[in-house]
Amino acid sequence: MHSHSFADYVECLDRGDLKGVGQLMLSSAGKLASIGADFMICPDNTIHQAFDYVEPLSPRPWLHIAEIVADQAAERGHKRLGLSGTRWLVNSEVYPEELSALNLECVRPGAAERDEINRVI
Repeated sequence: MHSHSFADYVECLDRGDLKGVGQLMLSSAGKLASIGADFMICPDNTIHQAFDYVEPLSPRPWLHIAEIVADQAAERGHKRLGLSGTRWLVNSEVYPEELSALNLECVRPGAAERDEINRVI
């Protein structure tokens, strides 16, 4: 397991620098690959926004959390999922893209709710 400080990620997210987020992820992937990791898992939904940048440059394959959630939801017969999380995640297409690929609807909180959820997180 390896992670940079979440503050480093937030700094990138606040300025809309997904490549910077991806570079942090790739730095961790490189360290983990060097000690024998076979694949990567990022348990943080928010930084999956950089996944398209990270995946082709990574030394090892990654599991995409939203893809797995979408697969499980479809397998279990769900049709619509609610999305909650940081403002960066809820404003992103990380979950909507994966869910819509399986004909699943993604419901997001309104702007005021997003702000409050983000504040609490």
